This record gives sequence, C-alpha cells and structure tokens, in this order.
Amino acid sequence: MGRAVNVVDSAGWIEYLRDGTHAGAFARAIEDVGALLDLDGGGWLRAAELGVAHRLGLADSVVLAVARGQGATLWTGNATLAALDDVERRAASGLGGPPLPTS
Repeated sequence: MGRAVNVVDSAGWIEYLRDGTHAGAFARAIEDVGALLDLDGGGWLRAAELGVAHRLGLADSVVLAVARGQGATLWTGNATLAALDDVERRAASGLGGPPLPTS
C-alpha cells in the first residue's frame, strides 16, 4: 500500500514554526516530508475553479488544488478551508480568528 500524502497549508506551518499551542497537531504531517508537489497548468485551472466555487483566496485555492490533485490529506488551521468536508481540521492559535476545536 502506498504512503499517505499530506499537504499542510500556511496556517499549519505558522502554528508549527511558532511552536504554538497546537504545533504538535501539525508536526507529524510536516516532519514526514516525502516530496515537493508541483502544480501544472491544469492544476492552476483547478485552483481557479475551486477559488470561485468556494470563495477562496489564491493561496487557499492553490493549496486545496494540490492536495486534491494528489489525493492528499489537507491539514489546516484556517477556518475557511476547514469548513470543507475533505480537509483535516486542527486548531491554530494566533492566526486572526478563534482556534478550531481539535477532533
């Protein structure tokens, strides 16, 4: 069986790098680095479509497109992305909004 692929968005990286209250929730996904993922022309189009469909900013739509394109788990502390069904929700402190509950 293949190895699980994880994508961590900027909210997760910030929480991890600042050693925030919930850094440990992101540590495993971040420290289990296997490869850097590319976004090709079709990926940029998917990102634009996701951005429009979910009212996401560019960075959020790109992260979501990469994760979905790779069949990866997207780890986030971002409330906008966390509202999507296929996103792993983790709390992130100090990111301009209330932390999400850890599940």
